This record gives sequence, structure tokens and C-alpha cells, in this order.
Amino acid sequence: MPEINYELIDAAKKAMQKSIQPLPAPATMEDVTRLQAAIKQAKDAQLPAEVIEKAEKMLLKHEDEFQRLRALTMIQQALYRLDRNQDDYVDRSEWERLKQIFDPSEWEPTVFDELWVKLDRWGKKKLEYEVFADFLLHGEDDVTKLVKDIVFKPPHGTEGLLGIFGPRLLEASTSVDFMIPTVKALDDIDVIGIFFCTVTTIDQTLYPLTLVEETKEKRRDVSRFRNFIRREGEEYESLPKLAKKFEVVVCSFDTTEQGYMKTVGNPPWLVMPHDATWERDHLWRKYNHMLKHHTDTALFIIRPDGSVITKKGLDDINVAPQLEDKLWEKAFLKWCDMLNPPKKELTPPPEEKEEAQPAEDVKGEAADG
Repeated sequence: MPEINYELIDAAKKAMQKSIQPLPAPATMEDVTRLQAAIKQAKDAQLPAEVIEKAEKMLLKHEDEFQRLRALTMIQQALYRLDRNQDDYVDRSEWERLKQIFDPSEWEPTVFDELWVKLDRWGKKKLEYEVFADFLLHGEDDVTKLVKDIVFKPPHGTEGLLGIFGPRLLEASTSVDFMIPTVKALDDIDVIGIFFCTVTTIDQTLYPLTLVEETKEKRRDVSRFRNFIRREGEEYESLPKLAKKFEVVVCSFDTTEQGYMKTVGNPPWLVMPHDATWERDHLWRKYNHMLKHHTDTALFIIRPDGSVITKKGLDDINVAPQLEDKLWEKAFLKWCDMLNPPKKELTPPPEEKEEAQPAEDVKGEAADG
């Protein structure tokens, strides 16, 4: 008779009890994964079948909640990308942009016209969140596919600076009157800083005042560091120029124009335009998975091809005021040293061993010598 492992059974019971507790909010992927692990543990410990069956029913509920939440989140993201002026709905001109972004091989232009008529069934000439949610949650395949394609589609099918930032940036302003082509703005820049920041949540709520002030303080630090490295302003213009060129691009992922203006402030640098919602969302999601919290304020230091030198730019420039000149230059030079990382040496194939010659031949060769 096999020995009963009471520790395994006790651990499985505890894991199961913890995992099947009612959740205070819709299930997340973490909840789904935890319950899946608890069920496996319960099966390994051979807990009663009715306990496992109850957990499996709850797992189905968790998975359904998670998929619904994920779908609704994707709708929010899709609308954010489409809604260029952030007025909480998509008008026909914003909808028409889909014809420019998607290749006809992906979506026929006429399909967008048909979908518009289908979605705008009440003739409001605008599409709101609830419209997409209604169609998507009722299993409309074409709407579901379009929402997913919008969420995962880069705004520009190119590499390099255009693929990272889009075709245009604002130069030292938040006004569209100061637009500059991205390639012209960054063409000769060796090291690029992307300052990610926001003061509004996804549901358009302004952050608490303390967090708003904290973001402003970090923005001031980045601005002063930028001016120091570029030797701009009376304080730094007499310093010897550095060999490598540096510039900062601000990417606000605010959901309101008011929040955007608070975040960006009066920039001395380049700014992602407010109406470039698709580009801003794409850029933010390209890098935010590297952060502990996706909405953290961060200074990413990248190469012109978009590869990351460090995500801890704010840490590198956070030094005592009396040491700024010395340590800021040291930080920048460290980033410059990492511009061309050493290539990994390929392991050479093993050398083929020569077949040993018969003993008499070796002796013969020696004698001939």
C-alpha cells in the first residue's frame, strides 16, 4: 500500500481553499493561473472529485470574466487609437484613417464603409465605446477582428525613427504650428531619451496632486539634464561640447487634452503630438512591459534603431545637485559606450581531428626525414 503524503494533501487543500474564494473584482490572468495551478495540485494529491469539479467550474467562470475584461480593455485601447481629438467618440473622418493604415490585402476599404453603417445603426454619425462593446460582447466576428487588428497594428509599417515615433513631432511646443518631420528632428542624434509620463488614468481621472507634482519634478530634472548634455542655456553654453548628440522626446499617454498639457508643460524638447494617439499608444506599449508598473514615469535611453540602452535613465540622472556636472556627464558617456554593444562571438565549429596514421607509416616518414 503506497504511503500517504499528508503534507502534499494539506498543501493542496490550502491552495484550493485560497483559490476558490470569491473575487472582489473581475478575474485577472493571475487569478486564472493561480486556480489552474491549484487544480493541478489537487489532482496530484488526489483530493475528492467533487472538490476538483467545483474548482473547475469556477475556473471556467474566471476564464470567461478574464476574456470579457480583456475584450473591454481592448475596446478602450482601440478607441483611444482612433479618437485623435480625444472627445470620447470616433467620427467619420477618424474612421476613414483606417483605410490609410491598413493595407487592402488586410482589409478592403469598402469593408470599413460597410462596418461604419453597421456600427452607426442609429445614425448618430459617431461611434462610442458602448457601440463597440455591444457588438463585441454579442460575438460579432468582424467587429472583434477589427478591434484586435487595431490594437496590435503598428501605425506605420516601417522601421527606424518613423516606425518608432511616426512621421512628425512637435518642436519645443504643444502647438501644431511647430510641427517638424521626425527624420529631420532626429536624423543626426546619437542617443535618444524617451520620457514617458502621464497624469491621467485610463478612465480620464486626474492623478492626485502629489503625483502630478512628482511628475513635474521629474520633468524638470530631465529638462535640466538635457540642457546640460546639449550645452544649451547660459548655465552650460560655455562647457566644451560632447562628441555624441542627445535629444529627448516626450511621450505622454494621457487620455485627456487637459492631462496632456499638464504632463508636457512648456517643453524645450520634442513632443509626440496630442492628436497622434495611435503613435503614442504604440510607442508606450512597445516599451512599458519592461516596467514594474506600466504607467510609471520613466526615461528610456534608446539607440536610433529603437533598441534599449537602459530603462533606468531617471535613476542614472538622480544625483546630488553639487555632483550633477560630474555624474551627469559620466552617465551620458556610459550610455554612449553602450551604443555599439560587442557582438556575441560565434562558437567556432569543432576542428575535425585528423585520422591517426598507422604506426609503420609514421615511422617510415621519420626515417625519410
